[in-house]
Amino acid sequence: MAALIRSLVEHWFWVILEDRLVVRVALAATGEELVISHDTVEDVVRECVGETTLAGQQLLRKLRFGREVHQFDPSATISFSCCPAGSAPKWDSADGRFPSPEAVTAARQSYQEGHLLAFDVPVRVRRIDGTGDEIASFEVYLKRTNDGTQAVETFLRDGLTISGQHYLREPGVLAIIKAGDNALGNLLGDAENPAHTRWERGGKHFRGRYEHGPSILSYVQRSAQHLCALLARRPEGVDKDLLQHLFSVPEPGRAISTGPKPKLGPIIPPLVPPVKPTNYFIECSKLYGGFHLRPHPKAVRPPAAIQLRAAYEVVRGNPFRLHHPADFDFTKRTGLDLEFSGLTIAEATPNRLILNVDGPDFELTAKGFDPHRDLIVDVRPLHDTSEDDTEPDISVESEELSQ
Repeated sequence: MAALIRSLVEHWFWVILEDRLVVRVALAATGEELVISHDTVEDVVRECVGETTLAGQQLLRKLRFGREVHQFDPSATISFSCCPAGSAPKWDSADGRFPSPEAVTAARQSYQEGHLLAFDVPVRVRRIDGTGDEIASFEVYLKRTNDGTQAVETFLRDGLTISGQHYLREPGVLAIIKAGDNALGNLLGDAENPAHTRWERGGKHFRGRYEHGPSILSYVQRSAQHLCALLARRPEGVDKDLLQHLFSVPEPGRAISTGPKPKLGPIIPPLVPPVKPTNYFIECSKLYGGFHLRPHPKAVRPPAAIQLRAAYEVVRGNPFRLHHPADFDFTKRTGLDLEFSGLTIAEATPNRLILNVDGPDFELTAKGFDPHRDLIVDVRPLHDTSEDDTEPDISVESEELSQ
């Protein structure tokens, strides 16, 4: 129940605070109904998630900040000017797009004093096929606190939280980046992955459809990060104490040693161990509704065996541990099409295979997975099947195969 409540609030807290959504959850154990609304959402989080847990504390901080943003006076919003026509939007020299130099100074002071700031940031959105050319805006809300806790950065598209991306690392900062129902919102929607957790450049509905599309995406994703750096920057001028820890003059009357300086012996460079060359074994590439394995072009020898795990991406947690056989099952292979040569199956679980390698020219083609979900495949060479680790962490050898 706690995980369900947490997911509901995290993804839909904005429209709940706007009083546009009321969620009713039936409790099977007691027959009671739990109501998550504008008036009850914090109490539900405290009761079901817990205000002493890290997840509960982060949710409550997000809700408090969301209420503060809802009460913010729109007339105090700082409106940026648009980037030059025909060029990709960038955060370079962003202070030049403030209404005035005085506005930059005032914003820095307000930010450092812990006041809430709001920015309206315009960007030109132009479709390559000529069906759309519009200047649309997104909003950035920032507040700096001194509590030193983990930054809370929330991306919203038309009220939905895009929960799987975080770029802000400044401790204690709260940020909401909000895009509405306009041309920019449509662009971000085209960039969303099927799980609605990230905006991605490589999606088939996004790639090649917008002029400067990847730059616009990065411009929105990195907005809070760049604005925090801009507002935290020291004002221009002479700082007489800036380098005092590097350059100093002895105080008058202080004794200065005139003795002989110690002799320095020969400098012996440290021993640097030789770099171990990278071993290549397996190449994994994506197919529509599946993936393909074969020896890596740089492989010098095949592994004795291969461990293969697969799972669909989840919003939170380890996707391999959260796999359900209803998604797919390697032991039954119902709906899956596995074609392989030079390999034999030594062991199978619903989402994991141990494959013995019978020759150097092995090959595996797997199809039948849901093309509308993000498939993650983790492939590892095993030189001895007894070395298998049933639950290793997701490593760099994992590959997300977005369909």
